[in-house]
Amino acid sequence: MFQVFFLTVLTNFFAGVALTFPFLKEKVHSLDHFSFIFESETFKVWLGVATFVTGLLSLFKFYQFDIIIIGDLLPSSTALTAGAILIIRYVMGKNTFDDESTFIHKVYNFGEKYGTIVGLLAIVAAVLHLILPSAVIL
Repeated sequence: MFQVFFLTVLTNFFAGVALTFPFLKEKVHSLDHFSFIFESETFKVWLGVATFVTGLLSLFKFYQFDIIIIGDLLPSSTALTAGAILIIRYVMGKNTFDDESTFIHKVYNFGEKYGTIVGLLAIVAAVLHLILPSAVIL
């Protein structure tokens, strides 16, 4: 499934950029031109949905002869995590939940605390997945 491969690479990369954009914009001032895209809530929620769905699709790919760890598990897990963080940030911005012990609050707090790290991991996973599509790392 060549299409899922490229979707995984693209959505991981752009979700990583969306999660790390405040950090990257602070370090690289020429990224100010892209602020209208990566600071748009609508763009981020749709990117989160696309990233999450692509992560699910790439997680359940079937390989006939071997299990590919970096080709499947690393990009899939970063896509699922980055997509969930982007979606829940949007949901928490629109709604207020009183009970702070809910799963949504836990994911939101995780995203606020480790969002930049997850974004950097998503970018690294996308680049590694593009360069080494069939590497086996055990």
